[in-house]
Amino acid sequence: MRGITLERRLIAHIASGIGALAIIAALLIFLVDRQIDAAVFISLLIGVLGLGLWLALLPDDLRHLISGRQAVYGGNSILISVLFAGIVLILMTLAGASNIAADLTQYRTYSLRPDVEVLVKSMTQPAIVTVFYNSSQLAQQQSESPILHLFSDNSNGLVHVSVVDPDQQPVVARSFGVTQGVHAFVTGVNSDGTADTGTGKIITLTNDYVGEQQIADALLLLQVRGKFKVLFATGDGELNTESGGDAAQIRAGLGTVGMQTGIIDLSKDDIPADTTALVIISPVHDLTVEETNRVSLYMGNGGRLMLMAQPLFYEDYKTSVPNAPLKYTFLQDSSPMTRYLWDNWGLRAQNDIVYDPGSYVDSPYNLLTAKASGHPIMAKDQAGRSRLQALLFLARSWQLADSTQKPAEVLLYPLIETTDKAFGATDIRAVQLKSDAYQRLPQDLSGPFTMAVAAQNTKSQARIVVIGDSQWATNDVVLHYGNAILWSNMMNWLTQFDEKTSVSPTVKPLPLITDTNTLNGVIVLTMVVMPGIVLIVGLLVWRDRARR
Repeated sequence: MRGITLERRLIAHIASGIGALAIIAALLIFLVDRQIDAAVFISLLIGVLGLGLWLALLPDDLRHLISGRQAVYGGNSILISVLFAGIVLILMTLAGASNIAADLTQYRTYSLRPDVEVLVKSMTQPAIVTVFYNSSQLAQQQSESPILHLFSDNSNGLVHVSVVDPDQQPVVARSFGVTQGVHAFVTGVNSDGTADTGTGKIITLTNDYVGEQQIADALLLLQVRGKFKVLFATGDGELNTESGGDAAQIRAGLGTVGMQTGIIDLSKDDIPADTTALVIISPVHDLTVEETNRVSLYMGNGGRLMLMAQPLFYEDYKTSVPNAPLKYTFLQDSSPMTRYLWDNWGLRAQNDIVYDPGSYVDSPYNLLTAKASGHPIMAKDQAGRSRLQALLFLARSWQLADSTQKPAEVLLYPLIETTDKAFGATDIRAVQLKSDAYQRLPQDLSGPFTMAVAAQNTKSQARIVVIGDSQWATNDVVLHYGNAILWSNMMNWLTQFDEKTSVSPTVKPLPLITDTNTLNGVIVLTMVVMPGIVLIVGLLVWRDRARR
């Protein structure tokens, strides 16, 4: 009989412990999720059944607990425990509601990097980070929420985070162009406080996750929009970059990233001091002394210049008239611009048309890059792991001065080179008349040749890029091979656009991103299991003392 009583008491006490823990778990789950769901209901049911079994097996325990000698001391302990738990829960609720956060990680993983924090705190224009999550992306929303709040909390109110459900607000989603894998955008702010979603105004974060680097780059790009100005020279027969012109696409591409573009007639106007870069695309006529002086003055103040030069084609090449006039006269041997480039940069456009049977497309006059240098301009990707192959058409080569001829402060970087089999045809008229039947002449130049060069003046910080062809940049060609990337890389290097619109890559450990199940496990461990163990130990101690 004694054994049966002890077994009943043990079962009752275990049931009471499980019941109490289940009720506590139900309360904590409700406080975390803020809703009565299946987990809360099941926990409450287990709690009621456990406590009910305890009362059914040992009904005298409740009466003894209330009126017994230990009630006074136990009651005080329970009251203190309840008060302590309540205070902790209240503090946690207030902290969550006020977005109070402290980063106690060793590497400050949940703080903005110092350079990003400086960027955010120095912002002068408001921005909105709009992020789209549907009901199936709640876990992703939970993992990305901390980094989003870091930007809003550190921006002095200039960065606002807007979370939108695309299923609930499809019109808003369409206005941003939400697609699968693209769900985050950075925009400016209209006068009424809404996101500025005008044409070319939305910066898209194209990765399938939201990271510190992405948001920082987008905010920096937003702050510098309109501060880069690229002018295209006109007045000497250059390729037309206006809408509908032969080279309109390359100019339009600059506008899509927020650069200002315009035209300038060098025969009439000085180059404005705020010009980020000047582009001269294959003038028909050579630049005059006055025009060259304008370019020289601009470059002397740290200017940036791109030159595209066609071979010196003859105007009437279809006839056999020996003295047909030249159609292209840009960069003749005696021109002011030729002398400027040689004296100040150690560069000279050679009077040839390059023929390379070792690397071409369709015709050896259509040059496919045989050797691309390691310069960033020739990188096919941001990591620089592969090189570009551009395609040039009827191009002229460039002569580079040696160290004894060029200015000491000038650094020359060959970009595109031909194979050793290449030669430069110097009889331009013969190539025009019968390009396929051209026979190499003794006076022709021997390869390999440099077809494009980048140069930098370390004293004035001026930069220049020259290339012996302009057809590669026309609308019907620039999108083929690596030509579009070549144009983009050339302008990036000249203007330093990427350097000024991106922060340095992260060097600290990646943020700790935990999925929902893991987070819930931590909550249960710290708020249910650990307090439960303490409660069970307390109950065992209380029972032991009660038996005495």
